[in-house]
Amino acid sequence: MRISSAFALASLVGAGAPPRDTIVFLKSGDDAVDIRELPKMLEDIEEGYGKAYGLDEDLHVNDYDAGRQKHLKWMEMGEVWKLAATKFVRKPKVAVMDSGINFAIPDFDPLFEDHQKQSGGYLQGGWNFFTNSPILTHKYNHGTQVCKILAAKSNNTFGIAGVAPEVSLVPLQVIDDNGVAPLSKLMAALNMAIDVKVDIATVAIGYNLTTAQRGLLWEALRTVQQNGILVVSAAGNSHEDASAILPCGFGGPLGICVTSLMDKKSSNVLSIFSNFGQTVDLATYGVRVFSGRKGDVRGGRPRTLTGTSASTAIAAGIAAIMVSMDVEPSMVKSLMLARYDPVTSKYPIRHPQKIRGGANQCPQDCQIRHSLAVLEITRAPRQRPPRVEVSGV
Repeated sequence: MRISSAFALASLVGAGAPPRDTIVFLKSGDDAVDIRELPKMLEDIEEGYGKAYGLDEDLHVNDYDAGRQKHLKWMEMGEVWKLAATKFVRKPKVAVMDSGINFAIPDFDPLFEDHQKQSGGYLQGGWNFFTNSPILTHKYNHGTQVCKILAAKSNNTFGIAGVAPEVSLVPLQVIDDNGVAPLSKLMAALNMAIDVKVDIATVAIGYNLTTAQRGLLWEALRTVQQNGILVVSAAGNSHEDASAILPCGFGGPLGICVTSLMDKKSSNVLSIFSNFGQTVDLATYGVRVFSGRKGDVRGGRPRTLTGTSASTAIAAGIAAIMVSMDVEPSMVKSLMLARYDPVTSKYPIRHPQKIRGGANQCPQDCQIRHSLAVLEITRAPRQRPPRVEVSGV
């Protein structure tokens, strides 16, 4: 066996023998050197040291861009993952209704599954509602960024770590390559989510609709929640009351609307662009959230996502962790709203912003430990939750 380098491996004899009996020769020029003499030789020159590409010291993962994920570090997600891993029961099925993704990249490939449909047959990975096929397009990269923040496979030495370490991802493409999201495509995706029995539907889209359109989407969201699906949606980025924006404005016991916090660790201040109001449940980071690199290669240009879409991805990831611990989707909202930190506006006089809940910045103590305590009290043989009668807020 030979290696072409400054030192060529000339021969290896007795590879199965104990190390002290193994003879390996390195060649420097024409001279062979017994490797057992190297320690003595190095005493006479200077030892060299390599660098191991190990775990990020905060997140405890080896993804090469984990060091750029400051928001996850601020939330102490490394400790959250360690705690939740001890109680992992099942892999949640999470639908993301957005633009398409490329399942071939290492951050998404392990998340691909065939999903059995109640109507018969299987859904292969995801679905493109523009081509009516499982072939997703991702020229418009909003869905890619949302999915990476939410669920990028961690500890695979590639890219970033998603908030939720173990999910079955169901990308349902309702946004075309120009960034347009027809209401009819979202309605079809909501129906598909019921058909494949997802646990969580992530909708980082907002619609201002006519009365007739609003009625149609209202009934669709009601049906989705009646089927036990948690809907995590974005509040929007236009600094206005979100009550008129759907899905956020629908509310309901299985509806969580999320808005954005500013890029600060020390204070819970809503982003100036964030929508607000009594239909907004939670706020989490949404400014310059690291979402990978252009071209999905190590040397690509870094990408970040700003807006309530990034916040929605983080919140949906926390919800998925809770479901993986056997928390029923119908319990997630109440647990997430049981403990939170108060939020403020950057300009409380000129631009007041208030929301129903608060900042979701302490998932380890606010959601995960609290969920574990509740599960200890309520633990019983698993049963399908009763049908929920849903009416919007």
